[in-house]
Amino acid sequence: MIGGGVIQTGWSVVIAVVGLGLLLQNKVKVSEPVLVAVAAVVGLVAFSYLPRK
Repeated sequence: MIGGGVIQTGWSVVIAVVGLGLLLQNKVKVSEPVLVAVAAVVGLVAFSYLPRK
């Protein structure tokens, strides 16, 4: 499954849940390409500050 290979840390779970919440809410329409771009930037910034194993 793709989700099991991608969502491995707490931050990944937060990004996935927030993204899903934005897609499923009805107040503000967020297009999928914009959501993917924003999630990518947030992921790059968030994971650049995490210590490497």
